[in-house]
Amino acid sequence: MSTVLVPGGLVALIRVPESVVMAAAVAAQWLANLAVSWSFKVIDGAGALNARFHHGFAYWLYGAFSIAALLFVWRFVPETKGRTLESIGALWIERRWSIRSVSRSE
Repeated sequence: MSTVLVPGGLVALIRVPESVVMAAAVAAQWLANLAVSWSFKVIDGAGALNARFHHGFAYWLYGAFSIAALLFVWRFVPETKGRTLESIGALWIERRWSIRSVSRSE
């Protein structure tokens, strides 16, 4: 399971200037991949973590981030199966206004 298709998949559903949003989504994906690549060597090289987790701490940490990402998508990304592009666009606009009205009322 991977998050490689998330930037392209979500951007295709949002009706805004696609080139700007796609560039931001792909840049975020590459930065996240860079963070994982650089942090793995540091985390796996820590002696205390190796003694406690037997070189498994990085996998537990990245697994926890994956579960957090799954919960985020489950909660905030709407189901679009069987909908037209127009109804999906209207759904995103409707959700954006409902989020703003909740944040302003607090």
